[in-house]
Amino acid sequence: MKRLLSICVLLAGSTLFAQEKTDSLRVVTESLRTMFDTKDIPVLPSYTFQHRVHYTSFKISWKGEQNEAFDLLFNTGSGIIGMRTQREEEGRKMDMLLVFDHPALTSVSFVHSDTLNVAMRMRIPDPTKGKAPGVVNFEKTKEQRTIAGQQATKWTAEDGNELIELWVAPVAMEVAPVFKAWGKLHGQSEVTKGDFESGLVLAGSMKYKDGEKAHFTFEATEVKLDTPYTFSTEGYTVQ
Repeated sequence: MKRLLSICVLLAGSTLFAQEKTDSLRVVTESLRTMFDTKDIPVLPSYTFQHRVHYTSFKISWKGEQNEAFDLLFNTGSGIIGMRTQREEEGRKMDMLLVFDHPALTSVSFVHSDTLNVAMRMRIPDPTKGKAPGVVNFEKTKEQRTIAGQQATKWTAEDGNELIELWVAPVAMEVAPVFKAWGKLHGQSEVTKGDFESGLVLAGSMKYKDGEKAHFTFEATEVKLDTPYTFSTEGYTVQ
């Protein structure tokens, strides 16, 4: 949740550079007002997802090295995804489900702990609005391996000073919108804009060309397709 807020603020700030002739303070104020003007973002009585992939991930950030486990929840052909995880803040464990609507660029975060059940709504600024969509060109390799019971093929790309590696397993369903949303949510534009084949993105890494090791990695440990999961929002206070 904190990571998502940080991403939103950074994206909001980046719009300043595209508007050199406008007043900086006005732009920032308008971006923040839009981000937190959330009264029209709906919170449904429940959310149902047909498929689930469980991942473990590693990230190097300003906080240091972080490991996280999470579930990606999704429906065939939909850019609305769920991210379910458990975190510990100040000794308190929290169950979290974030529902991200990529087409609408809105999110609802559901946080549950012993004393807290709250739903927080947010808009995700789009710094590319009005611009031609960029593309990260991937090359398909001949390398294959089995990940979480699925046969995946390695795809590679270079984007600026970054080297990207993804392992993709073809499936008989439309999942491209799912992983475009996943990439946007995690701040991984290479996944969002990549031209690799549609399929389950089961593992990947991002490494700077001058870096000693990858600064972000993830890998699926379980794939459950056609196994519905329904989350009820009853009892959550909407903010």
